[in-house]
Amino acid sequence: MIVDTLANRHNYSQLHSRLAIALDFIATTDFSKLSKGVHKIDGDKLLAIINEYETKPQDQEMFEVHRRYVDVQYVISGHEEFGYQPLTDQAADIPYNAEYDFAKFDYSKHSDKAHFMPLNPSVFAIFFPSDMHMAATLDTPVAVRKVVMKVQLD
Repeated sequence: MIVDTLANRHNYSQLHSRLAIALDFIATTDFSKLSKGVHKIDGDKLLAIINEYETKPQDQEMFEVHRRYVDVQYVISGHEEFGYQPLTDQAADIPYNAEYDFAKFDYSKHSDKAHFMPLNPSVFAIFFPSDMHMAATLDTPVAVRKVVMKVQLD
């Protein structure tokens, strides 16, 4: 997992060319002109998904992992917290679904080792396949507009 400000995005451009494109897309896009939904940047290899929702308490969400895509998450407006812990030998409560590229893990079984951090505008988070993560949480509901870049590294 990586958490940093957009001002430091150049530090991660060497990790993969599509990751660099995703971070530049976040930094240079006027999101007020993009509708909710999926926007293909480079076919299925790089997607921008615009979501709008209200945050929920942590115990109402699940941790997830992806195998095919890396998530780059960026809050456009509002704020939230995200949870993180390394994926080791935890058993998924909802097994991996290849079509939707996720496995899910029950909060109550995995919260004891999780770390929660704020995610505000100007800060991005990158979640790799080895990162269990939970987004969109906050005890008090807050309206959030967010982009999740789905970056295929292979």
